[in-house]
Amino acid sequence: MNFNNEFSCSASRDELLRYLLVKSSPVMMKVKPAMLVRISNCFKVRAFQAYEIFCSHQQAILDTLALDYMIMKNNGKDMQVLFYDPETLSNALATDEIKDFLKTMGYSDKPNVSEYLKELRSRFTNQDFPHEIGVFLGYPLKDVKGFINDYDSGFSVSQGRWRIFGDASESLLAMNRYRFAENFGKRIIEHYEDLSLCVIKIKSSIITQAI
Repeated sequence: MNFNNEFSCSASRDELLRYLLVKSSPVMMKVKPAMLVRISNCFKVRAFQAYEIFCSHQQAILDTLALDYMIMKNNGKDMQVLFYDPETLSNALATDEIKDFLKTMGYSDKPNVSEYLKELRSRFTNQDFPHEIGVFLGYPLKDVKGFINDYDSGFSVSQGRWRIFGDASESLLAMNRYRFAENFGKRIIEHYEDLSLCVIKIKSSIITQAI
């Protein structure tokens, strides 16, 4: 599944931070439980080292975002970071359907979100990618199961965020909500120069209606 958001070529800490702000806007607005971002060196611009920028300014970037996070994988050249909202993620994982699904994937009952994330992180290796991460990211369970069990029966849509299986209505609604939140965050960032203020504005915004 297309879980990773590749950071495109840029040349500064602030540009990287703006990118992360846009991508994390759905999480900040509690529309999406979590988002996974891959931060790597740009192969197109030799002088630009996104991985090094993040490593050098990691604490400042994370302090500005003010989001819970867990580094799922770091091989010294790129890293995959999960940003999440504990309350929203806890609610997403609390349904009987999700719990039963995770049990079938080898997860035992966990007392809290942090323990589920530790188990998820243990499944990131050089060879393997834990596709059950989709339920952590707020993808419909039917789509996560379909991707794992019957990939060929699914289909993609224009500007889709993941592969759809079965009835598309739930999937498209979720995609539209996440896209709307990202676009809203982008407009905030374009309007305010102070990135810390942008975080406050984004977090104080709530989507109350289905898009």
